Amino acid sequence: MYYSNNNNHNASNTSSDSFDANARPNMTSPSIEHIDEELQQRHMQQLFDKKRRRRESHNAVERRRRDNINERIFELSTLLPERDASKNNKGTILRKSVDHIRLLHDKVNQYQQRVQELENMLDMYRMRWGDLPSNGTNNTTTTSNSLNLSNIPPSYYQQQQQQQQQQQQQQQQQHRDA
Repeated sequence: MYYSNNNNHNASNTSSDSFDANARPNMTSPSIEHIDEELQQRHMQQLFDKKRRRRESHNAVERRRRDNINERIFELSTLLPERDASKNNKGTILRKSVDHIRLLHDKVNQYQQRVQELENMLDMYRMRWGDLPSNGTNNTTTTSNSLNLSNIPPSYYQQQQQQQQQQQQQQQQQHRDA
């Protein structure tokens, strides 16, 4: 038995004396610990620098975006018909700009309708009396003055034109009488 105990003892000694590549030694040398700490510090510093650069880059992009928005809002304020619009806050400037754009769209639509009405009237004149002479000739004024417009149903704009002519005639008559 003694022999077997020695064998067991020797076997246990040999297994503990063998080199295990995966096992970390209980005591590390100060230089290895120092290198590990230094590597960790460098790694942490690199991460910190990377985050800082990303944050600075993001802040710069956001600053450019805000500056661009502010410049465009100021430009809108200068285009508004109100001269004190630049004193308004951004929301008011945007709201007034939208209102002004809507107003301009309405005016464009009105002008397009007016152009269409005038083109229709011109087509009616051409169909009724043939092709009219071009502008800039003396015949245009005499021909247009001698046209009989009584057969054409008056539109809103024709009524306005007739009213303006009547007012001008009344003013001329009053001027002659005075």
